[in-house]
Amino acid sequence: MGIRAFVGVVLLLVIPHAVAVAAPEDVYGLWRTSDQQAAVELYPCGPDLCGRLVWYVEKRTGADAGLDSKNPDEAQRARRLCGLLMIGNFRRRDGGWTGGWLYDPESGNTYSGTITPEGPDHLSLRGYIGIPLLGRTDHWSRAPDSQQRCR
Repeated sequence: MGIRAFVGVVLLLVIPHAVAVAAPEDVYGLWRTSDQQAAVELYPCGPDLCGRLVWYVEKRTGADAGLDSKNPDEAQRARRLCGLLMIGNFRRRDGGWTGGWLYDPESGNTYSGTITPEGPDHLSLRGYIGIPLLGRTDHWSRAPDSQQRCR
C-alpha cells in the first residue's frame, strides 16, 4: 500500500470519529464527577443544556443532611439536594457549551462556566467568576448504566 493510500485510509477512519467525538449532543446523559462522589444527569431543556444532581455521597450530618443548607438564599436552604438543578442556561457554541451557570451545593456558590466534550465518555467543565482564566476545571466521566440514583 502506497503512502497516499495509507493516509487516505487513516483520514477515512479518523475524521468521522473526530466529528462524532465533538458533537455537543454527546454531553446528554448521566455523568460522575471526578471524585466519584456525585452523579449529574445532563439533558436538553429547550435550546439550552441543564443538569440535575441524581446521586451523591452524603457528607453532611444532622439537620443539614440532604439539604441545600449552604445556599446563600435562606429561603432555598430547605430544598433537597437530590434532584437539585445544578447546571443551566448553557448554549451550544464551538463544539461545546458556554454561557451557562454551575451551582456548587457544597459551597453555595454559583459560577459561570463552559462544558466541553472530550470524547464520548469524558467532559471538561470549567467554572469561574469573571473570566475563565480565574477558574477551575473538573473532568467528568460517563456513569455506567448501573449508576445508583437517589430517591
